[in-house]
Amino acid sequence: MTEPDPKLVGEVERMVLARVAAGRVEVPAIDLVALRCLDILRAPDFDLRVLIAQIEREPMIAALVMKTANAAIHGHGVTKIEQAVLRLGAVRLEVVILEYATRKVFAAHGPFADANRRIWEHSVQVARLSRGLASFVGRRDADAYYLAGLFHDIGKPVIAALLMETARKVAPGIKSWLDPAMWDRVIGDCHHRAAQMVGKAWKLPATIMVGSETDFDHVERRSVANVVRMANAIAKQQGFTTGPVDYEQLAATISGGALVVGIDMEIVETIAAAAQEASL
Repeated sequence: MTEPDPKLVGEVERMVLARVAAGRVEVPAIDLVALRCLDILRAPDFDLRVLIAQIEREPMIAALVMKTANAAIHGHGVTKIEQAVLRLGAVRLEVVILEYATRKVFAAHGPFADANRRIWEHSVQVARLSRGLASFVGRRDADAYYLAGLFHDIGKPVIAALLMETARKVAPGIKSWLDPAMWDRVIGDCHHRAAQMVGKAWKLPATIMVGSETDFDHVERRSVANVVRMANAIAKQQGFTTGPVDYEQLAATISGGALVVGIDMEIVETIAAAAQEASL
């Protein structure tokens, strides 16, 4: 296989960085049925029948709603969408529908498919851990922490798609252009900016679009950003990652986060083990 021309690789990187800096990034549109469901849920005194009709238009959303409603934490099983919707409530339904929409962004083909799948698995694990940590410290909005964990890396598949598009323009017909080091570098530089663009386009609360913070907030100690930062390190420590990690640094982040957030390390280990079991 012919090695990629370094000049072409450099040109792809330059063009991608320039487009992100200028805000010229094609943000994936939210699934139409998911968008309609969210619009209904966010309206005051929404019509339950209209919501159920929309959910039933997309079998995957209906299946996720039923699966979530029938999870052990919710008690006895339900057999109808209406029962599931009533059991979950508006807040949890919004989480389920956003999870469905987010997963579609990570579904990719080609050279980034495996990386996107691993980023998705990492994101789900961060979401589980974030919810577990938030619940333990008494946050009643633990679902918001879950969504923050789920969305913290959503910019990565967006930048991956932009890399592919740019490479096709710079070097059409050349399939061996991909430089893994460049891929890691560009995505590392850009994905937080892309995630913010997705959040704005999807009308997500700014409070859940976190992940770019470089240190813990010692004022808002149990903030979404602090918990997600800690959960991100735990997930990587568990092997939910796409690249090499510094385990000493991860351990320091986890122990430092536990101190800031106010959770005993034994509790952290229990929450981590429960999230790990849920992922199997």
